[in-house]
Amino acid sequence: MRQRLLAVFILVLSVCVVASPVFAGDYAGEEADRKTVPCPKKGDSVPENQSPPKGKDCKGGKKKYKAWVWDNDVKCAPTPADAQVTKVYATGDPMSGGGAGICNDTTPVPIQGRATAGGSTSEGLTIYADGDKDNANEQLQGWAKVHVDSSGPSVTCGDAEGKRDVNEAGPEDGQDDCG
Repeated sequence: MRQRLLAVFILVLSVCVVASPVFAGDYAGEEADRKTVPCPKKGDSVPENQSPPKGKDCKGGKKKYKAWVWDNDVKCAPTPADAQVTKVYATGDPMSGGGAGICNDTTPVPIQGRATAGGSTSEGLTIYADGDKDNANEQLQGWAKVHVDSSGPSVTCGDAEGKRDVNEAGPEDGQDDCG
C-alpha cells in the first residue's frame, strides 16, 4: 500500500514541477506545535513526542517550559498556489538543486498529508510522503522516505512506534516499518 501511495505522490509531484512552479521558502509544512508543558520530575523521562527542556528551562522552581510537541497533525505552509484542496510548492533551481511538494491539511479526500521531492547532485535526492493522524487507514498516518546519493538508495519509514514525522525520525524508525 505504501509503495502505491509513494508512486502516486511521485507522479503528482512530477506534474507539479512541470505545470505549477511557485516559489516558497518552506514547502514541507509542519507537524509540531510549540506548547507549554510540565517540567519532568527528577528521574522521569520526557515523552517521546516532545522536545526536552534546555538549559534553565526547568531550574529555579520553574514548573513548565516551552517544548516542541509532535502531534502528527500536518499543517501546510502558506503558498499562493492553492488548488482548492491541495497546496502546491516549488523551491530553488530544479537544475542545480531544489524541490517541489504538495500538501493537504483541510480535507480527508483523498488523504491529508504532504509529499516532497528535492535535492542536488552533491547532496542526493530525497522523496517522502508523510501522512496525517486524521487519515482513516493507519498506514496513511505514518511516513515513507527514499534517499538516493552516491552511496546508493536508502528507505526509511515511520509508524505508530515513532513520532510519525518524517523530519523527526528516531532510532525506532527504520526500513522494517515499511511493510
